Amino acid sequence: MQRTDLEFWTSREVARLLSLVEGEKRYFQEMVARSPVGFAVLNREMGVVSANRAFRQIFGIRQAETGGVSIADLPVQGLDGAAKSVLAGGGKQESFHAEVATPAGARSLQITMAGFRDWGDEGEDEVLVAVQDVTAAVEQVRGVGESAAAKLREQVGKLPGLAWELDTSTMKFLWVNQQAIETMRLPAEHWVAGADFLGERVAEPDRNAVRSAYLASMARGKPFSIEYRSDGAGGQRIWLCDTVRPENGRAYGITVDVTAARLGEEAAAQARKVEALTKLSGRVVHDCNNLLMITSGYGEDLLQGLPQDSPLRSNVQQILDAGERLRGLMSQLTAYVSHPSPEKQVFPIDPLVTDLRDELRKSLTGSVDLVVNCRAWNVHVNADPALVVHAIRTIAARAADAVAGAGTISIETSVFEYGFASGESRGVLAPGAYAVIEIRDNGHAIHPDLIAQVFEPALATEIARYNFPAIYKSIREMGGDVSVRSEYETGSTFRLLLPATSPEGQTAVAAAEAKPAPAASTILIVEDEAGIRALMRRILDREGYHLLEAGHGKAALELSRNHPGTIDLLVTDVVMPEMSGFELARSLRAIRPDLRVLFISGYTGLSGFDAEQLSPGSAFLQKPFTLNAFVAKVRDLLEK
Repeated sequence: MQRTDLEFWTSREVARLLSLVEGEKRYFQEMVARSPVGFAVLNREMGVVSANRAFRQIFGIRQAETGGVSIADLPVQGLDGAAKSVLAGGGKQESFHAEVATPAGARSLQITMAGFRDWGDEGEDEVLVAVQDVTAAVEQVRGVGESAAAKLREQVGKLPGLAWELDTSTMKFLWVNQQAIETMRLPAEHWVAGADFLGERVAEPDRNAVRSAYLASMARGKPFSIEYRSDGAGGQRIWLCDTVRPENGRAYGITVDVTAARLGEEAAAQARKVEALTKLSGRVVHDCNNLLMITSGYGEDLLQGLPQDSPLRSNVQQILDAGERLRGLMSQLTAYVSHPSPEKQVFPIDPLVTDLRDELRKSLTGSVDLVVNCRAWNVHVNADPALVVHAIRTIAARAADAVAGAGTISIETSVFEYGFASGESRGVLAPGAYAVIEIRDNGHAIHPDLIAQVFEPALATEIARYNFPAIYKSIREMGGDVSVRSEYETGSTFRLLLPATSPEGQTAVAAAEAKPAPAASTILIVEDEAGIRALMRRILDREGYHLLEAGHGKAALELSRNHPGTIDLLVTDVVMPEMSGFELARSLRAIRPDLRVLFISGYTGLSGFDAEQLSPGSAFLQKPFTLNAFVAKVRDLLEK
């Protein structure tokens, strides 16, 4: 049968060929009929011409109904349009996936269509449809995906934060990692599926800003981060940070607690502010003390030179009183910068406490009663009034905190005679009369473990902010003492003791200070402030000293080199241009080893300086000082 010209084929050969073709046709028809893949042929009118068993089972078509079924009757959306597109495109092929509701239930189908022409002489274009049920494979993949998602969520639960999923159309949680909620101590009712994402989980002050930021960022569809305040499970205010990735109507994010970081940043910023304010305060104190030194010094000198019956004395006294009030303000600012040395003077204690009464009452809030009972009539003390006022204010502030808006604070003055036979065992006090200022409250007590440590430095407790160690040091330097007792049922009592003296004590001190010093004493005054230098020269000249003066360190060194005689005392400002008072003193002592030095300064921010650690033959006097205090300090150094 190698011939190709049918004219030479015999009838037997043609019959054999037709038999072979018919056998192949039946073979392929049987294969298609038994195939697990559904096959159907569609005509140009989109009717089903033929369909195998698998196709009929998938769509629930009985065999007798096959010829009357249209492709549009099948429950596959878009199948009719796809078939027409294939038919119009000649040899075009279409393939797509469909989720279909069939009589056997929801099925996942993979559908492929291809156009072909019937084998007959008058054959028409038809469409072959192949439908494969891939439900089992899809469910297997879904199962693997859900398992992987579960494992992923388990790993997410171990992250140092709270992971969540959000529906961006409703802005409600779809899923929240509950394990992290407990770890981060967040209120669970605000962090559950279905909860409002922009609701109460965000603190009210930040809610509108967070809502606007989220909606704008969701519209852009790009990852972003945002920090905001929230309330923890215990009601405490915390800071949270969301890192979010929007995607296809969902948003996936993780929330972490950044409270510690925010507090650290705030603390660092506060530390920078405090450092800057401390430097500024030191500079202000220095300059104001210099100016105050000039006004109070010249005013005091003027008052001493006026006759007792002069009508100008009251005017000058007003100037001095105003300067004293300014000095009190400078003392408060000085206490902020560093611990000032007390400048003692004689004054009555009861008027000082009485003058504070209205100020303290204005500072109290709520239902707090202030009771002031002054019983130290005509008792004078030898102390620094500004530091005494600071001590009373601080203890009263602690009492106000203790009563917490409802209670009683009482301040009482009295007189106490201390002697070895009084039964006291305080040891730190010299026998004699003391004015007592007792400040009591009926609020919460100081913890028993802290009572013995109240006046110890660097006390890291809730009472450290009152700086009681500085108060204790000041009162002790003035020859007095401070004590405290505290009980849970009765509250706390602070007791200040200050050395009492007679009203004439100031006159007696002044008379003692008027004792002339050795005539041969030569004093070198070095001060860059001309007004203060002139004032010191005037006062010391009146006392009979030989005086040399210079406006800065280098001029003082030159003056010392050119002076043939002795220099007994150097009185120098500490802070000066080009050369500090410390540097000047070291340079002069290298040449004049016996030189005594009085350091004076209105600046309290001297790094590493401690007046108590001065070398022998040296002393320190804080500006502004009284003329009597200045003369007494000079005489004390020269007589040693």
